[in-house]
Amino acid sequence: MADITTYSAKNVQVSLDGRDVRGLWEGDDTVTVERNSDRGTPMIGADGRTIFSTSADESAIITLKLQHTSAAHSYLRTVERSMTAGSIRKFPVSIRDTESNEGGSAAECIIMGAPTMSSGVNATEREWRIFAGRWQWNEVQFE
Repeated sequence: MADITTYSAKNVQVSLDGRDVRGLWEGDDTVTVERNSDRGTPMIGADGRTIFSTSADESAIITLKLQHTSAAHSYLRTVERSMTAGSIRKFPVSIRDTESNEGGSAAECIIMGAPTMSSGVNATEREWRIFAGRWQWNEVQFE
């Protein structure tokens, strides 16, 4: 008999500066974390010998798609305004799927890109890009 596993976006916990993020946008990519660079670079010599230079880069780009009414959107707008005024404010970010433990955290993050504001007949997403200088991936156990 096969085991059945499940997934629910409700089990994904996102925290900015200790605040739980609520008001995520719809879809399969409302929260993404992507390494900023490849793990390394392969090189193959003229004689066919290879070497793989590993990267020390532990940074990541976090993308959050939020509803415009989300308190997290308001918080990030406040941080962005302080950056515009010349005050660089770093904040911690944590993302974790409580079922699989997949995710990670960074103690110091900074806003990399603010969303485009658009208005029309329907509400539109607010996509924030956040830079994490040292993203630490959670340990994920598989049986």
